[in-house]
This record gives sequence, structure tokens and C-alpha cells, in this order.
Amino acid sequence: MPQLMLITELSLSETDNRQVDDVVNIFDDSWEFCEHEKKIFRIVKTTTKKEVLEAAFPKTVKFPDPIMPVQYEAWQDCNGNWKRLLEKPRFDVRWEGGQVKENFSRIQANTENPVEMRELG
Repeated sequence: MPQLMLITELSLSETDNRQVDDVVNIFDDSWEFCEHEKKIFRIVKTTTKKEVLEAAFPKTVKFPDPIMPVQYEAWQDCNGNWKRLLEKPRFDVRWEGGQVKENFSRIQANTENPVEMRELG
């Protein structure tokens, strides 16, 4: 039974864009958390297999900008569409409704810039 360490009000930070219930990490059921971790994080035990939880992490790729000699990162949404990753959340996934869900779409700028498949080369 995997365990999830989640952000709480006590573990929020003003220096990045983490939110309550963001998944800090996935741990095996044998992992023992220290008292400090139990105090500032929420620990959730789930019956979902670790592989299924990890599959919810969004896929990302780097692609060259067609005009500038730089690379950008793109992420794939749940519909299989690729979008530019303009602002990376502190944690890639969150715990919501008993499921692990991607966090990239929480940031509106990440949902507005589709990437053409030809750009991904």
C-alpha cells in the first residue's frame, strides 16, 4: 500500500508555487516517517498501485523553438495534447478526489499554448 506525502498549510512556502495536497513524494508502505514529517505533512495511504500513481505524472519533452535557437519544454495533457510548459509547478502532481492528478494545468499559461507535433520532431 503506497503512502503519499502531501503539502499542508504548515508546509506551504512563499518562495514557490506549491499548494495544499501537492504530492511531495510516493513512498513504499514500509517507509517510516519521522515525527517532524508527520507534523507538517499529510500522509495518505492508498490501495492504488505505485505504478498507477506514477503513471499520472505528466509526460514532458524538450523541443526546439522554430525561430530562436533555444529549447522549450512541453507537457502532454490528459487528452494527449502537447502544450508549452511556461511555468513549472513546484510539484508535478496533486492528490485530489482519491487520485493523483497532474498539476501543470493549474497554471493557466500552461494550458493556452499548444505545440504542433511537427515542432516536437
